[in-house]
Amino acid sequence: MMSGRAVHVARVLLALGICGTVYVSSLRAQRISLGTGPATERRASWRLTTTLDQGWDSNVRFIGARDADVNTQANSVLSVIRVRPRGQIGITMSGGLLRYGTLTDFNTFNYAAQTDISRRLTPYLSGWVSAGYQKLLTVSVVGAGLPLLGLANQRTASGTVGLERRFTAFTTMRVEGGYNSTTFDTDALRPGDAFTSRAELRHRYSARGAAVSIVARVQQGETQGVALQAQSLEAGWEPKIGSATLRVLAGATRVVVPASQPTLLATGQVQLSDSIRHGVFLAGLSRDVSQGFGLGQLLTNEIGSVSYDFRARKGNTVTLSGLLARSVPASGVGTRFTSQALTAGVRRVLSTGITVGAGAMYRRRKDVVETSGYGGQLSFGYSLGSR
Repeated sequence: MMSGRAVHVARVLLALGICGTVYVSSLRAQRISLGTGPATERRASWRLTTTLDQGWDSNVRFIGARDADVNTQANSVLSVIRVRPRGQIGITMSGGLLRYGTLTDFNTFNYAAQTDISRRLTPYLSGWVSAGYQKLLTVSVVGAGLPLLGLANQRTASGTVGLERRFTAFTTMRVEGGYNSTTFDTDALRPGDAFTSRAELRHRYSARGAAVSIVARVQQGETQGVALQAQSLEAGWEPKIGSATLRVLAGATRVVVPASQPTLLATGQVQLSDSIRHGVFLAGLSRDVSQGFGLGQLLTNEIGSVSYDFRARKGNTVTLSGLLARSVPASGVGTRFTSQALTAGVRRVLSTGITVGAGAMYRRRKDVVETSGYGGQLSFGYSLGSR
């Protein structure tokens, strides 16, 4: 889904030490599941997280010219969740100041707001609705977070509505629709909007949770009057291998672009997650078609990623991750964009609620130009909330 994806690789790669992001991402993860019984308690909880980050980047705009600079960020995130017997409501608001030492023209205020509502309508049917708005200074305008152009303010409004129906204890169907509208503060990037829909029929065929599924997706987008369409149909297999969880999805996507015949592209993904010692290992490969906001066209994205998050000695948590991504126009004609990124970070949560952290990153871009950048960051955060 377009609305379930986040957007800003350059700042995210540096934000390894920020605490509190788990509270934002957990709102969607806490939706009431059809397979669970009715909730028996009514409660509300809140969490406020404030962070201060000092960083350095050797290539802020990720263009051919070097423009190393020091940046300072002050961010706050407030999340509130209210649980009712048949559902829950979650609201998240965030805001932050971003300041550069030399490139003062890029000093800005970023903000975002998100609402998530889920409700069990009947013993066999549940639904959810979400809506959000975000303003962000970013170098990531397309596909898999590929850094293509200079810094630009991006504004995104999105919404999602969905239903899940449980036919038996082993078979469920989920249907979801969404809308995304993205604009930029520069004429060099093309605004656009897109409607997306997704339907999945899933059947669990073993007591250990192994399952098969059929997934259908439709995208209908537009940018400056140009229509962009894509329809996909894929089959999935989810076996259990020891403590590991594997998901394999394979199929095809039909792409319709102006002044070109419809084309059929192979798409799918492989995802592996496993608990290793005191950490969680994640790896994935995927190939999909999505609208490239800013470029005004559909893109075929190929992404490989790996990460390992584990507890080290003395209460420290270490995160290591790598990303290799490539995007090409779905029509097969145009520039090929590639991106590589490596990150490493360590953070520690003290008993007082204070979090301290440090991180380093390397990223490389290759398309019409080839360039790379290094960065580092120190982070200090404080979190408090209800119990």
